[in-house]
Amino acid sequence: MVDGVTISGEKIDVSQHVNMSKYVSTETDFTSYTKIMFIDNSVENQHDALFSTYCAKDTYPLVYTYNTDRQSIVDFLTSFNKENIKRISFAFHGPRDVQDSIQ
Repeated sequence: MVDGVTISGEKIDVSQHVNMSKYVSTETDFTSYTKIMFIDNSVENQHDALFSTYCAKDTYPLVYTYNTDRQSIVDFLTSFNKENIKRISFAFHGPRDVQDSIQ
């Protein structure tokens, strides 16, 4: 649940408007991954091919949405051996202005 967001000194309660979803993966073996790429769903689905298909074989594409529960991602990351992970990257595109980010 989201507590609220402060924009220009005004606190806005967005918790009643957000249905959080748990991050789920069908993958079961994480031993071959040395990199994790967080990919915002808005980037993943922008073109004909999914963005994640361009990841190297040793990169796990963690595709998330605005409504993905943060704690479920943190819990999921324990699936990886922290000694194996050498790089974490992010692919996202934010809104043009703050007003758009609320919607």
